[in-house]
Amino acid sequence: KQDILNRFNLGQIPVAELPKELDWENGWRFDFNMFKPIFELAEKRRLTVAGLNFPFRVVKEVREKGLEGLSPEDRAMLPEEVIPPAPEQEEGLKEILAMHQGRDATDSKQIERFFLVQSLWDTGMAEKAVQLRRSSGHPVVILAGGGHVEHGWGIPRRLKVLDPQAKVMT
Repeated sequence: KQDILNRFNLGQIPVAELPKELDWENGWRFDFNMFKPIFELAEKRRLTVAGLNFPFRVVKEVREKGLEGLSPEDRAMLPEEVIPPAPEQEEGLKEILAMHQGRDATDSKQIERFFLVQSLWDTGMAEKAVQLRRSSGHPVVILAGGGHVEHGWGIPRRLKVLDPQAKVMT
């Protein structure tokens, strides 16, 4: 949906129209009103807003089929090199997997795919944030769920791998 965010960045779409334009209700699992003040601030200060994630349907396909099950177009959205989770993060990820209904945290294939999906998300978001910082020359603020930043794992760890000079605050 970056094309829509680009139109927002250019002032062509007001904050009030973003939920409809972005199909927020079907694309995100959180109420738009939680994020509305951030969009309003970005609009007021003319800050660039960028989407760091790839479509959830791609995540679902990777979970179900693995990377080999993706179309070339979908594969092109993902990072070339996937940075795996830190070894000390793995037990916590298994606990999170166990909380997902219908998932078996003892099934090695499900564990492998869950680690892959989490790593794709975190690596992809970190990769895009580094690209944005380098292209703009400005700091980048990332809004992400706790599981993507807790303990300095997830996105922060991958930012340091991709850009060792980066200053990361969580």
